[in-house]
Amino acid sequence: MAIRYDLTVTDILKILGFTNKNGKETLDKLEKEKNIKLPKILYDFLSLAINNPLFETADIWTGAKTNNLLPRFHYEIIQECIEDMKGDWEDCPEEYADNEVYQFAQMPKEQWGERVADYLVIGSDYGAGVSVSGILKEDLVKENPPVYMLIEEESFTDWWVYRETLSDFLMSIFVDVFVCTGYGSAVFVLEDMGFEYYKFDALEDSQERGIDLSLVRKYGSMYHEDEFYGCVYDEEEESLIFIGGNEEEDISFEIGKCKE
Repeated sequence: MAIRYDLTVTDILKILGFTNKNGKETLDKLEKEKNIKLPKILYDFLSLAINNPLFETADIWTGAKTNNLLPRFHYEIIQECIEDMKGDWEDCPEEYADNEVYQFAQMPKEQWGERVADYLVIGSDYGAGVSVSGILKEDLVKENPPVYMLIEEESFTDWWVYRETLSDFLMSIFVDVFVCTGYGSAVFVLEDMGFEYYKFDALEDSQERGIDLSLVRKYGSMYHEDEFYGCVYDEEEESLIFIGGNEEEDISFEIGKCKE
């Protein structure tokens, strides 16, 4: 039985049969508008994920209709906040002296870097909408840069490393989408495409299928800190298998085409 352990997010989308005739065109336009070059890992993923309903409730911006967002810079977001709030302080600016948005508004944009670096924001938490994830602008030239997170309610400036690599971040997004730790939208999308979704005992079934659990790299859920999942592909059965769980329960999910 042939088991693949080296899957990337792009591999998974291709295995599921996703294509996107407009994805590269959209990304090429975005790169031109923002005068950037996306890391290949992100470009390849988004070229298939743009406007994909599979990611409507995911914590990454793919232009799906429920969030309708694509990557943009942190400085753009700050400027939008300034435009939204500047009418509030016109009559009494002294009352806003401690307001961070007001403080940025009083600085030339060229000096914003003295307070915070610019980041390409690539996602936000779908549920509460209080955190964003991004790549340091200077890191866009790296093949597999780290991904940072910011809690917007606290400050515009307190970014911290959330995932050591972009590939790890994207896989964390994937495990949440496919094992439905936050929302169940993936099930409906895949079932409409003719896939079946199974839940099973990870340890027992994996042994029967010849899956070496020591070779399965697991990624942390973005919703549940104690849950970790990895993904393998059973080439014979043509099934994707997400293996993991938490300390109390080992559970996994299999996604395969309906058998005639």
